[in-house]
Amino acid sequence: MGRAHHRILTFLAYSPGMSVGELCDTVDLTKQAINAPLRRLIDDDLIRVAPGTKDRRRKELHLTERGADLERTLHARQRDLFHAALQQAGKRRPDRQLPANFPKSVGLA
Repeated sequence: MGRAHHRILTFLAYSPGMSVGELCDTVDLTKQAINAPLRRLIDDDLIRVAPGTKDRRRKELHLTERGADLERTLHARQRDLFHAALQQAGKRRPDRQLPANFPKSVGLA
């Protein structure tokens, strides 16, 4: 699974129901560039396509249960790596300050 796959999963986790066009705008990829990774995620039963709730012609993208589980696992792993990098950097820079909007859930603030 590549970077595009991971980005698609992440954005759909935070904004379920996006259309393909909205997803393209969000991840800054063309429809041609997003087609292969999106198709693979659909074929692997990580994303499902559903008709829109207000406009049935609109196709909405949602994570399946498998897709949501994978996204949570990837996110947790990424958060752990980020946390470890910050801890390592903190040992060299004791005067570091985290931005005010840094997530408290990481546990460094």
